[in-house]
Amino acid sequence: ALNDNQLDVQITQIEELLKEFTVVRNIYFTKDEYEYNLYWKIRKGLFPAVGAVRVKGTTVIIEDVAYPIECLAEATLELQNLFKKYDYTEALIFGHALEGNFHFVFTQDFSDAKEVKRYDNLMNEVVTSVAVKYEGSLKAEHGTGRNMAAFIEVE
Repeated sequence: ALNDNQLDVQITQIEELLKEFTVVRNIYFTKDEYEYNLYWKIRKGLFPAVGAVRVKGTTVIIEDVAYPIECLAEATLELQNLFKKYDYTEALIFGHALEGNFHFVFTQDFSDAKEVKRYDNLMNEVVTSVAVKYEGSLKAEHGTGRNMAAFIEVE
């Protein structure tokens, strides 16, 4: 927003729009410069944080998907559960929730057949969840790369 008054109006509009949704956690907005700069610093550090903890020889995978807003909460929990199911304990989900756009980041070892199968199983379930169950998009913000190219027909 260009000024505090406009920001207040936008916050009120967002809060009104969100009232129709069931929330898991309360929504909180801040105007405190230190606080929001800290949030942005954390947000910008998510991708490097996953890279920093990766095992030597593994690859950092980043994808972006989009869900219809009305099922975003349920879809988010499902995506989290898929990462748990396939033991991607370092996986992070972040993005632009008001647009239904999520990025997810995790590490993958492609040198081991068992690990490649684990990755394949995860990606197949992600595709089914996003594109089939929730009728979302496999590429929300960035172009279709190697990971999602095989699934274009599914979408």
